Amino acid sequence: MKTITTEKHHATCSVLISIVMPTYNRAHYITRCIESILTQSYTNWELWVIDDGSTDETSQIVQDYISKDERIHLYAQENQGPSTSRKIGIRLSKGACITFVDSDDYIEPHYLEHLLEPLKIFPNLECIKGGYCRHEKGRTTIIRALEISNYLPSEAIAQPFHARPIWSMLWSTSFLKSHLDAIPDNINLAEDVIMTLLMYPHLKNVCFSPHADYHYIVHGNNISYNPYPVKQLLNVSSALITAAKHPYWHNSVLVFSLQFSMIAKTLKEIVRTRGTTNQKIALLKQLPAPMLVYRFFKRRVGFGSFLYTWLLKHRLYKTLLFIANYRLC
Repeated sequence: MKTITTEKHHATCSVLISIVMPTYNRAHYITRCIESILTQSYTNWELWVIDDGSTDETSQIVQDYISKDERIHLYAQENQGPSTSRKIGIRLSKGACITFVDSDDYIEPHYLEHLLEPLKIFPNLECIKGGYCRHEKGRTTIIRALEISNYLPSEAIAQPFHARPIWSMLWSTSFLKSHLDAIPDNINLAEDVIMTLLMYPHLKNVCFSPHADYHYIVHGNNISYNPYPVKQLLNVSSALITAAKHPYWHNSVLVFSLQFSMIAKTLKEIVRTRGTTNQKIALLKQLPAPMLVYRFFKRRVGFGSFLYTWLLKHRLYKTLLFIANYRLC
């Protein structure tokens, strides 16, 4: 990234920032999101809306904005999931930096300007993570760092103000493009976590910005809250397990817990699936052996999570199904 100079009410427009917005059937939300981008104090940006096969008026709404502002672009494709949409957005981006904004959320006017501020202190950063406001059922929770702070990636991910999603972040475009092939396609769930686990081992630092300018809206149509068939859960679990097995994460209890959380979600659906024990075992065999570090058992990792992971790693499928049938369902 290049250094950006900012003033209190105006940002010097010296570097182009690419905003990537994956979307799918968000006609009721996307107007608010685009309007919040148009009000940015930092004006040297481009917006790439990646329409992932919407069947509502999402694309038409974006087209209307394109006719009014040449900084806005639309790429339409058949439905392939948010991970593929983000990869396409990264490939299309022309800016030196990339930030992701979900189409059902919105940002404050100084969102881009505040994300750029740490570069005045650490000019060679490749990843800056801002705070956010979570809105759910009339309640607002603010998650943010107290000051500009720089951490090793393994330390950053364990901070209480580290959000798992990859929005409210500023990435070096060249960094993301150099590691683009590592990001799996057709992932509809936990793609943020998977991308984080894949990218962080290649970063020197993750810097936090103390501003909570991103508004995350929790509603009934959020992708992460939708039910998923076993086939998709197996795909997601396999990708997450593969990412967690990177040697960089072998000392991370948090990453082990993230891995188990996805395994448990998948295992629960397999147990609930109609079929014989052999059919369910055939599903479990599609999962790769998970990351398991035995010293974690002495570091207050729950016995259940350790046991399930151990059974899966050692391919003791019948025992795993028997225990899961009583413990998870």
